[in-house]
Amino acid sequence: MLPILGLLVEQPAHGYDITTRLRKRYGHLSVTRSTVTSLLKAVEKAGMVSARLPERIGNRPPRTVYELTVGRRYGPMGVTPPSRTRSGRVREPSSPSP
Repeated sequence: MLPILGLLVEQPAHGYDITTRLRKRYGHLSVTRSTVTSLLKAVEKAGMVSARLPERIGNRPPRTVYELTVGRRYGPMGVTPPSRTRSGRVREPSSPSP
């Protein structure tokens, strides 16, 4: 699971892309697309990643792109993470009141 999250730190991606990148970087690992997809769904359920609506590009089948959730990028270091609006835009937290 950690290599998958590491790849998502670099950029949002769909399961097929993640599988391909894992095979290139870690040739000694036995990686299947179904395993990657199952792990992505599990970490999405745990709130570590979020899925975008499936997108179709050209003749390709629709693919769900995953990205790290905003809170996971900022970490627990006392920083209030920004939230997302319904449209998916990031809303930065307001400054704390004195």
